[in-house]
Amino acid sequence: MTLLVVERFEGTGIRLLSDSRLSYPSKYVDAGVKVLACPVRVWNVDERGVQAPLIYDATIGIGIAGSALRAHSAVEAVRNVLLSLQRIESYTDWSLHAICRPIARVVGEVAEEFGLQEKDLPPDQPEAAFVVIGLCPSTQKPRAYVIELFWRELKWHADIRELLLGSGREFFGSGAAAARAVDPSKAPNAFAILRAVIDSNRGQNKTGVGGWIQCGECIGAWVNDRPLGWFDVKAVRHVLGNDGEPRHTDRWSGIEWYGESSTPGWSDLQPRVLVSNPFHEEYVALIEKAAGGGGSEPGGNER
Repeated sequence: MTLLVVERFEGTGIRLLSDSRLSYPSKYVDAGVKVLACPVRVWNVDERGVQAPLIYDATIGIGIAGSALRAHSAVEAVRNVLLSLQRIESYTDWSLHAICRPIARVVGEVAEEFGLQEKDLPPDQPEAAFVVIGLCPSTQKPRAYVIELFWRELKWHADIRELLLGSGREFFGSGAAAARAVDPSKAPNAFAILRAVIDSNRGQNKTGVGGWIQCGECIGAWVNDRPLGWFDVKAVRHVLGNDGEPRHTDRWSGIEWYGESSTPGWSDLQPRVLVSNPFHEEYVALIEKAAGGGGSEPGGNER
């Protein structure tokens, strides 16, 4: 069970959020990686087949919703393909959509190899979704696409469509309907919406959307005919301690990197973790309330 949220922020930036729960028939784990960074390298090739210089060296983000085994197998195959692409100048389409096409081909072929079919799935309902965000060579700005896997006419089809054309936010996965039903006055941004869906499942739907929030962001521009843009998977600072003892935990892809028992030593290589802190005001309010002896605060990512 998954909830993917893709939205625009700060004008042209694009953000991708997900929960971290992997579900089985009666079990679950909260360490599923659903927001991934994938390097992309593209070379020009002239009409004589001679390889020209590298023209695209950037990182895109891929968010996955669907069968964990099939989706991660597809993404691992995609990673190898994206590391070595080539383009015939003046012939090959040159856009983020063009980068999505080999991804879609891999996704479709991996599905065929698995030979799995959702017999009860309506033909207009995707079995899996892969959200791709990155710096587009055509527009020289971040763009977002989704590759959706459909079972039609006795075979798998991987369809591509662009996102965020008419709205600033879109949802994917089994939790999409619940996300659309969240009261916007109580959850004004994507982080709050995702947290509201996670909190709604606590104690009752252990195999639903749950765990920790994952986040990746794409920003960038085009400088000297080369992409200067990137997709960063960021740690998300979660507010804890509604029992009157405010605290927080930084989770990077569902894993706590800096905590009481998990902080690496100074002699170790340190992960370059950028932290998103969407609930800072709530944390400050909890501290002030605790200092004033005001008791516990309802809501807010308590585990």
